[in-house]
Amino acid sequence: MIQELISLGLSEKEARIYAAAVELGTTNVTELAAKSNLKRPTTYLQLAEMARRGLVEEVHMGKKKLYRPVDPSFFEKHISKARESIEMIEQSYVAGQTRSGRPSVQVYEGLDNVRRVYDEMGEETSMRFWSNVQGIQPYFYKDWTHLCERYNKNQTTVREIVADNKEARRWSKYLKGVIGPTYSARTATAEGLHNDGAVSSRALYIFRLHEFNFFVVRIEDATVAATYRALFDMAWKSAKTF
Repeated sequence: MIQELISLGLSEKEARIYAAAVELGTTNVTELAAKSNLKRPTTYLQLAEMARRGLVEEVHMGKKKLYRPVDPSFFEKHISKARESIEMIEQSYVAGQTRSGRPSVQVYEGLDNVRRVYDEMGEETSMRFWSNVQGIQPYFYKDWTHLCERYNKNQTTVREIVADNKEARRWSKYLKGVIGPTYSARTATAEGLHNDGAVSSRALYIFRLHEFNFFVVRIEDATVAATYRALFDMAWKSAKTF
């Protein structure tokens, strides 16, 4: 338990005292000091700080002052507040990067993190994709289907340029069936479309989904996104219908 408590932000001494309090229940400083293998003065000082932070509660029985550990749900609430604080910091960071002209660049590695990106892309109202899906459907079939179902529900406008091969065309027709009339696709007129990419109104996504090396580079910047949307639109004009 001690290592878990330390991972939640307690010091080693605090963790030892809290663990001792859990085992002993409501008890006094002397018993807590002995159980946590700390000197009594040290334990008393630690308990005063822990009480201030809400980790233990003081119980007065006559002239005696006893202590008991707070319910573990305290840590869950603490984590929830910490997450909210982190989200606010991230928002401020992104806003600061935007004001300073520096784009927010993030790299997501591994299957689970790539799936997080697909989930994020489901919130967009307009998307442009370029893709070559050969050999990777087994890894992301469910994720793509779920993404396209969200696009269908939200009536998201989706355009896609796919590699000029049977598998990519077949997959594109499947997506058309899931998304519906807001989806349209064409085939690339040049070779070299090995990896996937996407661009929304606010971010560019560069995928690497081959040879079991899965990652996404996400660049959030309005000017970068606008540039790649313009490049996509030029490529769209030369792409072939099928």
